[in-house]
Amino acid sequence: MKRLGAAAAAAVLACGFSLPCGFPLAHAEDFSPNTGWEAGARWWGSRGKTQWSHDGHGADPSLGNPASVLVYDKLDAQSLEVFGGKRWHEGWSVSGSLGGGTIHHGMLSDSDYLAGQVKSSETNSSITDGDLAYATLDGGYDFWRPAWRTSLGALLGLSYWNERVVASGLSSVVPAGAPGLPNDVALITSDVKWYSIRLGLAGRAQIGDSLNLSATLAAVPYTRMRNDDSHWLRGDLGPTPNVTMDGHGYGAQLDAEARYTIFKSTDLGLGVRYWKLKTTTGNVQFGGGPSLPLNEFQSSRYGATVSLVTRW
Repeated sequence: MKRLGAAAAAAVLACGFSLPCGFPLAHAEDFSPNTGWEAGARWWGSRGKTQWSHDGHGADPSLGNPASVLVYDKLDAQSLEVFGGKRWHEGWSVSGSLGGGTIHHGMLSDSDYLAGQVKSSETNSSITDGDLAYATLDGGYDFWRPAWRTSLGALLGLSYWNERVVASGLSSVVPAGAPGLPNDVALITSDVKWYSIRLGLAGRAQIGDSLNLSATLAAVPYTRMRNDDSHWLRGDLGPTPNVTMDGHGYGAQLDAEARYTIFKSTDLGLGVRYWKLKTTTGNVQFGGGPSLPLNEFQSSRYGATVSLVTRW
């Protein structure tokens, strides 16, 4: 519920759109006898990955570049979301979604390097807990509407995406045979937040009486990343969160769905979704020390969706 609350707060902050509805548009009637509203619920089964590395050589010549590489992989999740929207006859639209769920599987690979990229350590840990939350808010305008429930338009919006995972236990790869830790010992909690601007195209096409295809292709020309890491066994780094990161970058968010009308004005949808965001500039601080440059920080998530939506 805490993650859903964070997503709700992000959605409220995003509510700055003011959509004019006075432009005449000579296109096919889009909603008769409907009023243009829709609302529904959606399940998303997905797999994610987050990885980052930093340059430590400038601060300590004995360290490599990168000095550390952390890869959180196979982050399997299940989430539920609510969504809704309104379309006007003049071509304007507004839509939004709010979702959250749990990350129930995954692994962390953590590698450290000395100067000359000599690997000094490599460990593997299990993801024993996690959750995600997300929200989007888009405003749009359909510049082409040749037929009922068929259109192509531009969108501008905001999105919020948060993933928190707990890595526990430890097995050593380098040096081989070094002592490990059991999975009931938490090592790192990673809490990543992305705040993004969306800009793209949204299209849909009615096929016959019952099938509707839709897709949203949103470029992310700007995103801001904040990551708070808590290294629970690193007392030398001070109170948690004791490793913090900030960055700016870009990415893409893609959604596609096929909806089939099962009752009057009620559709069942099957779809796919792919999100990827990455930084181009950023820094990391260990225990409140000097800022070190991030070489990379990126998150991705993809999977299948099932939705139930009603129109009126």
